[in-house]
Amino acid sequence: MKKVIIFDIDGTLVDTNWLHTKAWQEAFGQFGTEVDALDVLSQIGRSSDDIIAKFMGHNASIDVKEQIRDSYRRIYGNLAKDAKGFPKVRELFTKLRAMGKRIVLASSAKEKVVNSNIDLVGIRGLIDGVITSSKVKKSKPDPEIFDLALAVVEGNPSEAVVVGDSAWDMEAARTLGIAPVGVLTGGIPENVLKKAGAIAVYRDIEELYKELDSSPLCT
Repeated sequence: MKKVIIFDIDGTLVDTNWLHTKAWQEAFGQFGTEVDALDVLSQIGRSSDDIIAKFMGHNASIDVKEQIRDSYRRIYGNLAKDAKGFPKVRELFTKLRAMGKRIVLASSAKEKVVNSNIDLVGIRGLIDGVITSSKVKKSKPDPEIFDLALAVVEGNPSEAVVVGDSAWDMEAARTLGIAPVGVLTGGIPENVLKKAGAIAVYRDIEELYKELDSSPLCT
């Protein structure tokens, strides 16, 4: 029986992946680098350093990297007003807590953004811990963030499930020995999530909520 459920946030609980994608596109564009939206989307969930390195290479100066990062944060800050939570997030968390599950959030975003998203979906008081980018040295697909999430509740990989929207989530969970469950709301195709290790894929949190009793979260 699974006791610990670790949730990614962007693209999983809140509909923000395309906002992040647009912010990165505009930020790179300001420095003369045109990037494809789908290419950027596939990188959401990784650290800003990794995303910048992916599209600018490792030889970009520290100053340029910092300017791109600042530009991205500024643009996303303006777009964040359009962020929306996915349906049934609070209901799912409430049901999981009633079942005695421990819930931890694990996000590559900054603490301020994470706190805003927690309030957006109304789950404050329903979670046992939060791991943000400030607490990790390596980004997904490195499993560090999920390892830290488990430590919050003194859980073991064999009794945990990760719910996320990206291949990075699936790979990181699988590496640590945690069961990975995917949702399609981040824009990543089902076959990509399964290839990365997902043992089950749901359309969205609402579908997971409706099928919770037969899902890997409860079996």
